[in-house]
Amino acid sequence: MHKKLLNEATFHLTIAAEGPLLVKLGTEGWDPTVPDMQFIRTRHARLGETIFIPGSSLKGTLRSYSEKIARTLDVYCCDPFHKTDSCSKSLEGLARESNATAIYDQSCVACKLYGSTNLAGRAAFADAYPTVDLKSHLTKRTAVAIDRVLGSVAVGPFDFEALTEGEFATTIRLRNFELWQLGLLGLAVRDLCLGRVRVGYGKSRGFGSVSARLDKLELRSIAAGGLALGDGELSVKGIGALLDDEERKSYGITSEAETKPVSVAANPEQSDEVLGSSVLFKRESNSADWFAPGVDALLGECVKTAWNSFIAEDKQRRAK
Repeated sequence: MHKKLLNEATFHLTIAAEGPLLVKLGTEGWDPTVPDMQFIRTRHARLGETIFIPGSSLKGTLRSYSEKIARTLDVYCCDPFHKTDSCSKSLEGLARESNATAIYDQSCVACKLYGSTNLAGRAAFADAYPTVDLKSHLTKRTAVAIDRVLGSVAVGPFDFEALTEGEFATTIRLRNFELWQLGLLGLAVRDLCLGRVRVGYGKSRGFGSVSARLDKLELRSIAAGGLALGDGELSVKGIGALLDDEERKSYGITSEAETKPVSVAANPEQSDEVLGSSVLFKRESNSADWFAPGVDALLGECVKTAWNSFIAEDKQRRAK
């Protein structure tokens, strides 16, 4: 499916720390002058040495949250860490045959969207970098680890860094999406914006509380007719409506809802490109909402039609 570029959705997000936040470095150093657990750092062209939130951390967080949504609705998701039943393990034979269409067809809902070791994901997450220098907002805290059986100190005391406030900018790029994938990712992004998804270390002890804003949502279609805007109404097609019948069947895209566009009342900015067309939803800087006008309706319509249809078909498939 990556051999063509048919459509694309790009989420431009600003993530704000609403409490102590720590995305820690994977290894602990031996320098006694620095905390035992440090915020992960890198070098940035504008900021120099800076803390950041890796795209892999955001991807893992939103994937886990999307899996919870799916399992709550009784949609099958594999356990990516299972030795035999994960999509990565169970589809190894198809991977050796380089049968990409069959791998996509037989992958679970989470692997179809976020990928596995046998399948590239539809969604790509960029690293989130601070919008300004945040060194002054880093503090050091001390804690101990309690033995769950004895109730005494098991490890500690140890020091760790925490960010008390600050904002990070990032993008999520969703390529060649089915409409249900746009809806499911939209649900996860919405709940991230509303503060329902925690990020990083220490979630059970009050860390990781964040909110977010969807500053821009850009939809782009290379295929003819993928986007249509007129008379205050936007029509968006997923790849189910952009592939031919043979391609759709080979990838296992059988939902009737995926062969039709979703339409909502919206008036985003439109531009014609050398190839295809694009529309841009842009949030006003002084708006109290997390999204631009029309975005909530678009994502909601993808959930109501394509995602609900996908759920029904998944249950029928597993009942056979």
